[in-house]
Amino acid sequence: MRTRFLVLGEVGRTMHPLTVIYLEHDGKVLLVDGAGAGPLKPEPGRLENDRLLRFPTHDETTSMGIAYTEKGRIRVAFGSTEVEVVKGYPDLDWPKKLGVERRVHCR
Repeated sequence: MRTRFLVLGEVGRTMHPLTVIYLEHDGKVLLVDGAGAGPLKPEPGRLENDRLLRFPTHDETTSMGIAYTEKGRIRVAFGSTEVEVVKGYPDLDWPKKLGVERRVHCR
């Protein structure tokens, strides 16, 4: 799959893919840096724009070994350019038993 990019002049001519994958699992979102390296943690309360955080492309997601099931697509307009966001759910194995088994000893 060939990735197409949008040039973001405001962020020092950073390249941004025109199609990205939005994956969320247990309240956590998969993010990468401008070069596609990740996964990265979001930075709550970040005021500086010194590092671009973005959603990964299909190729970046699969190179991390993350398979996903597509659930929908939306288009987000940035001026005259549209970025397609593919919403998906990661194909992760859930534990057979949710929760922790505890043994209670009574005397």
